[in-house]
Amino acid sequence: MSRIKQIDELRAAFPADASVLVTGTCPETVGSLHHELLCSAVDDDEGAVVVTTEDTADGVRRRFDRSRRFASTSGLAVVDGTPKDRRHAEPDRNVWKTSSPVDFSGAMLALRRGYESLAVEYDTVHLLFDTLTTPLVGADSSTLMRFAHQVMLEGGSTAGLQLFPVFTNVTATSDVTKLKHLSEGMIEVRKRGGKRQVRLRGSPETPAEWFDLAEYDSAFDIRGFV
Repeated sequence: MSRIKQIDELRAAFPADASVLVTGTCPETVGSLHHELLCSAVDDDEGAVVVTTEDTADGVRRRFDRSRRFASTSGLAVVDGTPKDRRHAEPDRNVWKTSSPVDFSGAMLALRRGYESLAVEYDTVHLLFDTLTTPLVGADSSTLMRFAHQVMLEGGSTAGLQLFPVFTNVTATSDVTKLKHLSEGMIEVRKRGGKRQVRLRGSPETPAEWFDLAEYDSAFDIRGFV
């Protein structure tokens, strides 16, 4: 068995519509892995919703525009949960806004609109939630767990891969465990000797060992995401 994992191999390790937790101590540890996984999952005839709690919708769209691996931003909807004095949805650009990272009702409504707008043209819509750590800092654990469960169910029959990064240096171990039980798989990320390594958690036959993550040319700058 190879000791190196490619991005596409990580993607193929889970069912096409799995909800996957991506954990690492901090944003620098995880890097842009979750964005690269999303790009790997989205085919030319598929769409994606990105929920952002740290970067603006414009920032998210610019980053995916620069990615050679992402199919097309015409199939991208963004739910902007960053706090602003003035918040306006832009349906023509498929940008939907909420008042803050802990405006869970607003986020669900915006997420639903994003899915519905893409479902008109795409049979499969993938999801990236930039991090569940940000809303967890401002909300109690039980509320966040209910919200995360709702998000995982919202895609319905059109749901593709769902990615949920969590940073363990500011997230309680008990909360990570609860999110692990909600999701259908997990990718743990760490850095050793300057290399990024990954370990998969999922079905019983998943090998519980660390693999080096193959280097990739990323168009994503992790600054601004968290």
